[in-house]
Amino acid sequence: MLESESKGHARNWADEKEETKRLRSEILLIRDDKLLVKNFAELFSSEPVSIIVGPSKKSFTIHIDSLRRESTYFKEILSTKTSEDGPFVLDGEEHNIDAFEMFVEYCYFGTYFSSKHDEPHLLLLHARVYALAEKLRCLPLKAIALKKATEWSYGDSTRPEGSLLLSIVANLVEAIRVVYTYTEDSGDGFILHRPIPSDPSGSLEITRDRFRLLLAKLAGMHLNALKNLGEFVKVHHKFADFNTDMLLFIRNAVGKPKVSTSEFRNTLADGQDEAIQLRKNDVSASSRFFNTDTLGVFVGKQAKRFDVHISAVECAEFFKRLMTSAMMESRDKAVDLTSEIDTPDAFERLICPGLKKLAHEKARMICEHAHAGKPDEVLLTIPAAVTLVYENTYDNHNTKLLEPLSNDQQDATNEASNSANGGATATEGPPKGKTDAQTEATNRDSFRVPLSQFASFYISQLRTQEPFNSAHHRFTSFATDLMSLATAGTKLELGSDGQLKL
Repeated sequence: MLESESKGHARNWADEKEETKRLRSEILLIRDDKLLVKNFAELFSSEPVSIIVGPSKKSFTIHIDSLRRESTYFKEILSTKTSEDGPFVLDGEEHNIDAFEMFVEYCYFGTYFSSKHDEPHLLLLHARVYALAEKLRCLPLKAIALKKATEWSYGDSTRPEGSLLLSIVANLVEAIRVVYTYTEDSGDGFILHRPIPSDPSGSLEITRDRFRLLLAKLAGMHLNALKNLGEFVKVHHKFADFNTDMLLFIRNAVGKPKVSTSEFRNTLADGQDEAIQLRKNDVSASSRFFNTDTLGVFVGKQAKRFDVHISAVECAEFFKRLMTSAMMESRDKAVDLTSEIDTPDAFERLICPGLKKLAHEKARMICEHAHAGKPDEVLLTIPAAVTLVYENTYDNHNTKLLEPLSNDQQDATNEASNSANGGATATEGPPKGKTDAQTEATNRDSFRVPLSQFASFYISQLRTQEPFNSAHHRFTSFATDLMSLATAGTKLELGSDGQLKL
């Protein structure tokens, strides 16, 4: 009997050992997270190593095998390192202490928990974990951080009491800064798995960074409120990748002006009559042009020569100052408009307000006519127009960031002019309480305004054009102007895989 009991105990002990071994390698359910923990005890058999993290130099002691197993970065760095070599230091800005704590949890448990962090701060936490995981080259942790951020975002968007996002704009802005600074995505501005435009076969595809798209989607959803907040406008202006991604998730401006063809023709005729009358008034004085010396003006890369009378070109402040100066061009009666003299530091182009106003009026008429008819031909020229205008005109940068454009607020010269304290409608004459210098600083470039306004009504068409996306990405001032005129995108939806539905 003792022998049978002994055999029974032996079997029970063997079964227990097998069961314990099995449990160590099976999936454990803890809270709502699924943990895949294999050979958990073996993690503690390796040598511990000290890691100093962040500016505050917080110390973490972690078993070296867990680091090597989960992070390709640590696998390479710690391949020959032991505890005798002293602590390993991670002092870069991307090495956030909260995020690194989550990484440590992941090393031991296969996931991370955020119970000690308040609900409003979770999006930023997941963004920091995601950026750190990219730095440490830990793809599974990136996937977990993205999943948690997506679930948080969807839950926030469906919250019965309303979204928290607008109450934590600082966190959203910081999440955008972190992700767009410390992650890379060569396909910014393109939808996930969209065929590469330069590949006619369509066999090559662009794979997008999903966390970037998630942040761009969130910003697009709440655009109507965010575009009036200076801290958001600044981060939008700073990160070209972000504002180009966000272009995918915003909608056309509303309130497109309706101008009939007959109205356009009447306006055009009025402009022609005005020009004819102007020429008649100047005929009597035209003889004075021929009583002055000629000036040789060489224009463009081909250096095409124009011989013009000095009196004729003195309508431009550039030439007036030049010809009264002691510069070589004044002595030689020759100007090369491709030289360094034609820079903002010199005379800010030709400085000819009359010509600028005329060009602005003609462009406005073209846009109005396009609204009334078919805009496709004009839309094809938008990328080139953006490049010309935003590369060669100058606008008060700080004022623009605080005073975004508005389709329904214009001053007496058809230039948008919102106040920094909320966008009060501009009136003729200087605003009360402002000096002349302050009034001048709030003026917007007259051509940028109608160009951005016209493009804002056709965002859904323009964003499918590679040249437009390229111009939008290159000129962040244009991107910010366009964003301030657009309307919010659709609500966030998840696909069958639990990820953001595009």
